[in-house]
Amino acid sequence: MQVLYPKRFHVFMLFTLISMSLLGSCVSYASPANATQYTVNSINIGLGAYWLAFSPSGTLAYVTNQGSSSVSIIDVVNGTLIHSVKVGLSPYGVAFSPSGSVAYVTNGGGTAVSVINTTTSNVVNTITVGSNPSGIAFSPSGKFAYVTNFDSQSVSVINVTSSKVVGTIGVGLSPFWIAINPSGTLAYVVNSNSNNVSVISLAANKVVGSINVGSYPNSVAFSPSGAIAYVTNSRDNDVSVINVSEGKVTATIQVGGAPDAAAFAPSGDLAYVTNWDDNDVSVINVSEGKVVSTIGVGTSPSWIAINPSGTLAYTSNYGDGTVSSIVLAQPSVNVSSTSTVTTAPTTTVAQAPAANTTTSIAPQNSNSSTQPMHQAAQQGGSPSSYLLILGAVVVVIIVAAGYLIVSKKK
Repeated sequence: MQVLYPKRFHVFMLFTLISMSLLGSCVSYASPANATQYTVNSINIGLGAYWLAFSPSGTLAYVTNQGSSSVSIIDVVNGTLIHSVKVGLSPYGVAFSPSGSVAYVTNGGGTAVSVINTTTSNVVNTITVGSNPSGIAFSPSGKFAYVTNFDSQSVSVINVTSSKVVGTIGVGLSPFWIAINPSGTLAYVVNSNSNNVSVISLAANKVVGSINVGSYPNSVAFSPSGAIAYVTNSRDNDVSVINVSEGKVTATIQVGGAPDAAAFAPSGDLAYVTNWDDNDVSVINVSEGKVVSTIGVGTSPSWIAINPSGTLAYTSNYGDGTVSSIVLAQPSVNVSSTSTVTTAPTTTVAQAPAANTTTSIAPQNSNSSTQPMHQAAQQGGSPSSYLLILGAVVVVIIVAAGYLIVSKKK
């Protein structure tokens, strides 16, 4: 008996390992049919990469660098840094005019907005606004630009033709970012220290309402239709969904740690949120209001922008001075909330500034605690669940058969 039990145990373990291998084969085929493989490029730019914007043509991207008081210009076609422009102290926001002829940069270390001629890549003017300017947005017509003044609790209205401030609108505490709806009738201003959004009528240039959101909101983005707006709440790790016609929050979506910025795909079906603490981007299915994917990017991603064609997203990564370029080509099937795709963090390079790397990242299933709605959805009768059950049955049958065979040899 003392000799037979070890032999029996070894054979039993052999059958168990074979069974587990078969189960592993079943699991490998259970990956979601709509899982997208993301390709993430890393482009080195400058210290403290903060905000970014694509040109209207989609051929250039401007990135503000707080650590070097400059703007990096990226050739989007080649994914390389081609120029750097010195601006004011601690630049925050950047936006292109609708025509693409100029870009405005807010310099948070003072009271100035730098105007860059995009043809010559030179600063051609400086406009004095309020204290600690941060957010910037142009009206769809291109006639006016609106700047949030973080320390002045106001928004400066700039006449683009004259490059002069023609109005000042009082808003909430610490206004950080501003977005204008597609029709050009409303502007939303996130007030970080009053936890609300000021609604501005652009026809009257005055506040016409206020919407309470989460704790310490950072940014706001309108959907392409203008029907909804997303507000990132950095201390709640979630996104407030505002119904614009009703002027109130109608849903809340849990995302990653310290969400900073949000951007909608031009189609409006997906939205992307940068998570500063988690070094990743949450992908939201807009119609279902659920996170469906997570994409690893650089360290402390601050801003995110999507090119006009909707094929590429850039994130500015404050922690490592890089830009992550994400290919957004989607599968032919619709994105479903029944699966979560998580990509591994990208590996950035630290060679010459113009160098860039490409990493192809395969999706994997995720059970992240920051996506509780996905965990609930995955508990349903998905194909993955059925294959796991089948695999478990196979394991039990094979292990039992092996046990009976060994027992007979005894």
